[in-house]
Amino acid sequence: IGDDDRINIYNFKKIYKLLKYNYSGLTISYKNFQQDHQISKYYKDKKHSIREFDLKNDLKRIGFTSCQIIRTDLIAEVFKKEKKYLISSKFPQNFIILSIINNFNNWKVSNLKGIYNRAGSLNIFNLKEKKLKHYLNIKKRLKSEYSGYFSPLKKNFPKLNNYQLKEIYEDIFFNNILSWLFVSIKFIGKKKTFDNIKHVRKIIKEPLYIKFILKFIYLCPIILLDLIRVIRKFSKQLLNPT
Repeated sequence: IGDDDRINIYNFKKIYKLLKYNYSGLTISYKNFQQDHQISKYYKDKKHSIREFDLKNDLKRIGFTSCQIIRTDLIAEVFKKEKKYLISSKFPQNFIILSIINNFNNWKVSNLKGIYNRAGSLNIFNLKEKKLKHYLNIKKRLKSEYSGYFSPLKKNFPKLNNYQLKEIYEDIFFNNILSWLFVSIKFIGKKKTFDNIKHVRKIIKEPLYIKFILKFIYLCPIILLDLIRVIRKFSKQLLNPT
């Protein structure tokens, strides 16, 4: 299961060998390429490692930013329990994946890279054409960044303590939600953006300092937000080029 990512064909034999271990599922990492011509046949992972899935650090990776290999019999096993949740978000697979992780405790993470990821290109939002459609897509996508991660988390891991939830919330907010928040403000405006997420912000108790950050974003001039967004983008590329 993958959206923006494609499996690196030069690592496929290594991935294929993993199927014999009968893991409940496997998350494949990704490498960002801005252009197709950057994809090189010489790009291979020389060292191959497998580790346990860590909810705090890996939850952000099971949405649209990585490929997943999932045992189909386990999908069938949990599907009936999750069926009513699957249309509530643009991340229906997260309900399935977290249910499998919770029930079978045998999900792994691989360092092998998916070959291509669009790296958050804003070209998909051409507001000159089909403006209403894109407006609705941005609204839905931002809400889904909350509901698609926090709703299945809350449902499948109700025993997490406040400290654990706070750590996970921060990780999802800064790695997933914040970028889409900036996109929504840019195209829709602050008031409509914040009205749109009013209810989904309450799925899991919001950490206090994130409330302050959101308040700052709401009060901050657009031109300064644009500068912060650019600095954040280049900082992430410098710190984590892949």
